[in-house]
Amino acid sequence: MLVIKDVFEDPKKEKKKRKIFKDKPKDAKALIRYTDYFNSKPFYILEIERDYLNSERIQKLLSAYKGRIVLNEIISQELFEGYLFNATDYFLRALLSSLANKIKFEKNIRSICIKYYKVLICEEIFELVKIVRNFHYEVEADDKIEMFKNECFARYGTFVSVGWYNTVECFDIYIDLSQMSEDGKCEIYFKGKRGLLYPDNSYFEVDDNVRKLLKYGVNKKIGCAICEIKKA
Repeated sequence: MLVIKDVFEDPKKEKKKRKIFKDKPKDAKALIRYTDYFNSKPFYILEIERDYLNSERIQKLLSAYKGRIVLNEIISQELFEGYLFNATDYFLRALLSSLANKIKFEKNIRSICIKYYKVLICEEIFELVKIVRNFHYEVEADDKIEMFKNECFARYGTFVSVGWYNTVECFDIYIDLSQMSEDGKCEIYFKGKRGLLYPDNSYFEVDDNVRKLLKYGVNKKIGCAICEIKKA
């Protein structure tokens, strides 16, 4: 895992901008790298000079850690687009957990439809199948959906229906997970009425490992996803 703590300007340029010429500027390192640990595993913290970002060395480093790079929140994500850690699946698990909690509280939910562009297979969605046996999935049919359907039947004797329904009124709960926001909330239709569903807060509780990432400016929710506060 790489943590980009800072992208800094060339100190020589900064001194020229400020018109400070009294002292000869010292050469600065274009890359500062050090190591920290969580769960006894190393992660690397980088501070990079902006003009050095496109160098061959940095591009090779980013490629080697593609998908395992996180940023200090003050750094523009556009600088590292395509290389960053994707917390979407973890956020979806937190949202599905929140949905299960809502259904348990309401106790009168008999049908649910979930729409997404790919099949989600995780314990949180199996929990939904367990408590709402009338389960519908709006997703492209493929080998994974067949595997999911077979697992639901093997665990609970539940037949999962798959198709495109294009309506919210047919189900007690309808949610399109592709509409989830960056911070993990999502529009939901509860018995035809529109509302917002927020992720389960227990997925974003800060422990000692997350605190280490916060120290370098990493977003709290991203840090929790990296450390998987709730194991898959």
